[in-house]
Amino acid sequence: MTVICWGALYLYGTLYLKGHGSLFDTNPSAANLFFMTWGGLSIASGIACAYITQQKHKKKAKEDIFRVREK
Repeated sequence: MTVICWGALYLYGTLYLKGHGSLFDTNPSAANLFFMTWGGLSIASGIACAYITQQKHKKKAKEDIFRVREK
């Protein structure tokens, strides 16, 4: 997520601003929006990854219980 956000910021400065300052110099409120978006996406992806990992561990635990019962 970090690479995507910072990559988009770099491309914006390179392609749109064409090297005339950074996004943070030209529009200070954009800096706040960028960091809030970056933080929000990082938190959301962290929660999603934790949920997916938790579900995989629950599924594996159920399979292990059934294997023990069969023996």
